[in-house]
Amino acid sequence: MARPANPLGDPVRVQMHNGRLRIRFYPTGVITKAADREWLPGSWSPDDPVEREAAEAAAEALRQRIMNHRAANGVVTPGHNCTVTVGDAARAYIQSLVDAKTPPGTVNTRRNQLGRMLVEPFEREPIERLRGLASGVVHRLNTEPKRNGQPKKPKSIDGSMAALGGFGVWAAVKYQIVDPFEGKLVSLLSSTTAFREKSWAMVHRDDPFDEGDAEESIDPDKLPTFVGINGLVDAIFRRETGRMPWHKTEGRGGKGGPRPLALDVAAQLAESPRFIACSGVRGCEALAMHTSHVRLSHMELKVLRQLDRYQKWIPGQDPPLCPPKGGHGRTVSIWPEYEEKLAGLIKYADEHTGGWLFAPSRNQEWWADAYANMIDRARELLRIEYAELEMLGEAPPRRDLFDTGVHWLRHFYASHSLAPRSAGGLEWSVPFVQNKLGHASRRTTELIYQHIIHRERELARSTPHTWPGM
Repeated sequence: MARPANPLGDPVRVQMHNGRLRIRFYPTGVITKAADREWLPGSWSPDDPVEREAAEAAAEALRQRIMNHRAANGVVTPGHNCTVTVGDAARAYIQSLVDAKTPPGTVNTRRNQLGRMLVEPFEREPIERLRGLASGVVHRLNTEPKRNGQPKKPKSIDGSMAALGGFGVWAAVKYQIVDPFEGKLVSLLSSTTAFREKSWAMVHRDDPFDEGDAEESIDPDKLPTFVGINGLVDAIFRRETGRMPWHKTEGRGGKGGPRPLALDVAAQLAESPRFIACSGVRGCEALAMHTSHVRLSHMELKVLRQLDRYQKWIPGQDPPLCPPKGGHGRTVSIWPEYEEKLAGLIKYADEHTGGWLFAPSRNQEWWADAYANMIDRARELLRIEYAELEMLGEAPPRRDLFDTGVHWLRHFYASHSLAPRSAGGLEWSVPFVQNKLGHASRRTTELIYQHIIHRERELARSTPHTWPGM
């Protein structure tokens, strides 16, 4: 006899199959067409009372898990004592992000964060118990290292705190419970300044030279191009001199984000990616660059320090500085083609910012992070414009217009400095470029930073080759 149409009926049934008792169920918990059912592994003898009882127990355990999953998604089945577990609640929260069309990258990050902090240790705990466990979760988050044994970075802790806070607010509304993390994250998330000051106290930087980029390679196909870097420069200028209605409130200003900058200020800051690409300095080294360390006649920079991202840059005072990565200064050679632009940067800095090439534009005390946010805003603008062009079928084939990160600009400098002149490079030697980048090992320069540039590929394909004797 066919089961009556009832999508939220009993999703589990014990039935005979080839002379044995087996359990058939709907994986989603919603009764749809019969073809959607699946068999639970295992079978039991119908003539043995013990095995029949074991089959019923297995079916009931499966039924309870499915009902709990239903309850976690807001569907309570009458007649069943459903318990929403932490694991089911976390999965329901992630699904709610997907349904709200949250960017996939954010969804994956939240899934990984909650999986490590909540699902793995408390998979079967009732959601009501989470409030009593929340203090321990927050304590471990702040004190435990990463799985590879390395200490967590402040930004990583900040992101995990945000994931817990978002889940707690959602769970409190969804299941009519007290927010399990209420009052436990406020001291860290209430203000960026408070969080950074606490982070500074936790880090205790034993190694003052730990700042700077990691020596990590990038996908050669993502190596920035001249077009991509110029596009980023243009996007920074346009984004910082206007307000975009789709951007969340950030800093001073209305719903369009930070207040617009004056044209000359925006132009100076927008030039920073091109400056890094033509000098190969690290991001924090560029933010600590002063005109007194630029030798324009020789197109050289003295890199003796970098911006200390863990201390405030108080308006009206000199920036907080620390030694560059490795603790050793170096002399950097700037590409000759950049001389005119560099002269303009120096002139503006001497007249307006006390000689600092790229000074805070809105009195941001945490300038390293504010600068990173500025780059992200420009990349967001480029992503939106790319999507619009894509809809019209006019998007360029490469997406590096908005994929370019600040550290990738060092890869650009290294690759084009080492590339042959026939491909548009400078054909500098590996030891020379190694010295300019500040690498202790030639291997780092060759294996991580040197990439085949696009022009070299074109030349390789277009150069005729003749085998001997043909």
